[in-house]
Amino acid sequence: MVLFKLCTSGSLDITNLCEIDVINIGSSVIACILLILGIGYILHQNKQRCKTLFYLHNVRSVVQFILFLINTFELAESYLAAAITVDENISISPLQIPYAWMSFALTVLVMAFVRVCEISDKSGYLYLSVLCQIFVFVTKIYKVILLMETLDLNDLRPVLIECTIVGLMLLVLLDSYTIYIESSFTNAVKSTLTPDEHIGYKHSQATFLSKITFYWFTPLILQGYHEPLELEDLGTLHEADTCRTHYDRFHFIYKSFKLGRTLAEQQATKP
Repeated sequence: MVLFKLCTSGSLDITNLCEIDVINIGSSVIACILLILGIGYILHQNKQRCKTLFYLHNVRSVVQFILFLINTFELAESYLAAAITVDENISISPLQIPYAWMSFALTVLVMAFVRVCEISDKSGYLYLSVLCQIFVFVTKIYKVILLMETLDLNDLRPVLIECTIVGLMLLVLLDSYTIYIESSFTNAVKSTLTPDEHIGYKHSQATFLSKITFYWFTPLILQGYHEPLELEDLGTLHEADTCRTHYDRFHFIYKSFKLGRTLAEQQATKP
């Protein structure tokens, strides 16, 4: 009720923007609550932790990181716009900053929820993140439509929201495809990611952030710092990283290419 009273204190355009901000904040709050409850439920029901990664983990992590940066810029722009309006006596939606904070919190919770689903090996729960993202996606589209009536489409705020919409759409597509792959080809996809305590080279099991920061290699470095490393400390290679596996893949691709080329030549020589 207080939020709607704030919305009626400005002009008609500001009132419309404020009302859609209320809807966006409400949808984000509902999505955040659902994600928090989902995280708690998954962690409570699944005590065993898994080291495997979902399909398209790296691509999803890049999109989530970009979306995180966009929400950070959106938050900074909201504070900057609020400071400018105070100095120049310009009216904007009083809920712009809470709206930006809720978008930021939602992005962080989606990242945490997907990671919890990964370590619990429960890809089916990704339906919840897809539902939440679609819910927020629709409300943000409505806000962009209203902003187009009051601001230029190339202004910073509409551009940031448009980028957020694109990011949410990509995450929905990635999560939906991940659910399909994980449910249809679980054994085929995860056969190369089965955790093994004796494996020393854990690059294939490392998360995206662990790979770009080389954190997956840190335990071995720390062990070598405290004591000389032995051959046994290096462990064994995962089957997916062995020369035999890569040779078999190369041999299959080479044979397929050679067979296709032979068939093409035969078709070309036919009268």
